[in-house]
Amino acid sequence: MTQPIAHALIAALVVAFSACGGDDDPARSDAGNEQDGAIGTDAATDGPSALDGNTGPDATNPDGGPAPIDLGLAGRSFTFDGVETFMLSISYYGGCAAPEATVVSDLARLASLGFNNVRVWAAWPTPSLAASVLRSDGSLDADALARLELLLDTARAHGMTVDVTFAYGIPGASDGGFDSYRTGIDGVAAALLGHRNVFFDLGNERDVGDERYLSAEQVRDLAAAVRARDPSRLVTASLGGNAPSDAATKYIELYSVADIDFATPHFPRDDVWAAETQARVETMRGLVVDAGWDRAIYLQEDARRGYGSATWPKEDFLTAATGAHAASAAGWCFHNDAGFDLGTQTLFDQLDDVELDTIDELASAVGL
Repeated sequence: MTQPIAHALIAALVVAFSACGGDDDPARSDAGNEQDGAIGTDAATDGPSALDGNTGPDATNPDGGPAPIDLGLAGRSFTFDGVETFMLSISYYGGCAAPEATVVSDLARLASLGFNNVRVWAAWPTPSLAASVLRSDGSLDADALARLELLLDTARAHGMTVDVTFAYGIPGASDGGFDSYRTGIDGVAAALLGHRNVFFDLGNERDVGDERYLSAEQVRDLAAAVRARDPSRLVTASLGGNAPSDAATKYIELYSVADIDFATPHFPRDDVWAAETQARVETMRGLVVDAGWDRAIYLQEDARRGYGSATWPKEDFLTAATGAHAASAAGWCFHNDAGFDLGTQTLFDQLDDVELDTIDELASAVGL
């Protein structure tokens, strides 16, 4: 199948489905705050992608306008094809297990609501290892990789970008030792070379002192492996549950050791998390800038409903998002547990009424 034909098929699928209207366990991804058929690398590197060709500059969104091709950075902001853009994201962790119809339906609706990013995990065991691209021996699961590539192309057709998050120590996915983990990330970097609407989180909450822990030097080695494959790929490594001053200290260390592009702190989920969002970003930035590093700050994983017994209201999420925007953060992600398991239900089938009301208003709240 030639690349232009593949592009046309993808665009047709997106339009057709749009017209129809259409953490080891889930708690584990939040633990920094909560204390809550395989192919090898060479196979991933050589030969066609799952869609017989990645999208190129001729791709367009379903409305006929140009779709973003390159995700970049300019100072403290993300850029979409060179245009500074506030990133409004939503947790879509189990996306690599989602059926095609779910992905096409969910992303079309998210784009219509103003979202321009989804966060997907490449090492995720819910509902099963079918949701994980990585395997413990460093190989890649061909079916999960194909679903990830379909998701990336569908996102791009809607002008959306994707946060591809890796996590060390996931049983069956990334618990085979550091060398295997690095090999797996290298394989994904090679497989996704043609997808420019993507950034990598090289280690979710890498500072948490459990099986997910990665040292600054290990992050350096992971970043170097990605740079060797893809010098312009944006990379970060997230932190779990840190106060702004602690997050600043850890990123100052990381910037001095590893070639990463921006910060993704996960701030504490306490009673004042929403009201303090703007101050937390400003405090962290001031400390990092004083140390000589003025990098973008992206709020990738804030509080969510269902975290412990939390039932945060819509107003808290709007306050947090607008606070991030006011503090000149590069973006903000609406965290939820509806995206943990997408194997049998869509994201929208699982969001509760408060979450549905919230996502209706987020884009306008941050000026999108």
